[in-house]
Amino acid sequence: MTLHRWAFAAAMVIALSACSWFSDGDRGDKLTPANAPGGKGSTDGLPTVPLTDVPVPNNVKLDPVRTLIFGSRDDWSGRAHFDTPYTLVEMFEFYRREMASFGWAEISVVRAEASALVFSRMGRVATIQIFKSSILTGGATVSVLMTPNSAAGGGGPAAGQGGNVTARPLR
Repeated sequence: MTLHRWAFAAAMVIALSACSWFSDGDRGDKLTPANAPGGKGSTDGLPTVPLTDVPVPNNVKLDPVRTLIFGSRDDWSGRAHFDTPYTLVEMFEFYRREMASFGWAEISVVRAEASALVFSRMGRVATIQIFKSSILTGGATVSVLMTPNSAAGGGGPAAGQGGNVTARPLR
């Protein structure tokens, strides 16, 4: 075999093995919130995310440089930024499913290469941005932005009522 054929064969083996690393297939583990009521939190030695009002998946790594949280638990504003071992698709479905169980009402959803989900609850708005991490690390990066809902006049909508924010297509 010539050198070119060896190089081609090696490149194909690497490419095919990379496909299994970054597929959206079932890993066998159930993606559940680490901070759900009765949850066990992070069990892998990573710092736990100090939030109780939004779901945080198991095995995430909080990025302290990109995270800025004012307040704590169920009354905070700012940004929580973390890297996950899960795909963009898994994170999108996780937040779409789990935010409702934490009492959040869905306002707007954009599913794309960089996805965004917007939710409202008790005078606050949570915007969740999900990006693909680099091809070398795999997984997805999640940024949870929490702000007061100033459009709601301070009191804001109750859980399940949605808010005054609407998504409109660009023209």
